[in-house]
Amino acid sequence: MSTVTIIILSLSVLFLGVIIYNAWKMKNTPEVKKSDKILTLNNKNFKSQIRSGLVLVDFWAPWCGPCKMVAPILNNVAEEMDGKVKIGKL
Repeated sequence: MSTVTIIILSLSVLFLGVIIYNAWKMKNTPEVKKSDKILTLNNKNFKSQIRSGLVLVDFWAPWCGPCKMVAPILNNVAEEMDGKVKIGKL
């Protein structure tokens, strides 16, 4: 085997390992309690809540690793921007 082939295979294995580790890490991220400042949006109240003002809508799922990772940041933004911006989860 040539040196280039060995390097490419090594980098491929390393890259795959990083992807698998990050997927595992996101899947096992604990859920964060939703802030009281964040609205719960659904098909009944969505249009009325987004009708006026600035609204940040988080389209999330309980099984979604990146959604779990964003939750604490979204809670902080909701606390800091209370009254200025509506934040809701759908």
